[in-house]
Amino acid sequence: MHLAITNERRHANGTVYKRFDTFWIATCVDGHWGIQFRSSYLR
Repeated sequence: MHLAITNERRHANGTVYKRFDTFWIATCVDGHWGIQFRSSYLR
């Protein structure tokens, strides 16, 4: 399974101070799901 998501870091007041894209690859091996790869791209 491939996931491409955008994450945001926020201050306590809710304003965004950092936004970044993350790409994840999850696989099922012998009946167990796990993350095989993750990469983040800061903007």
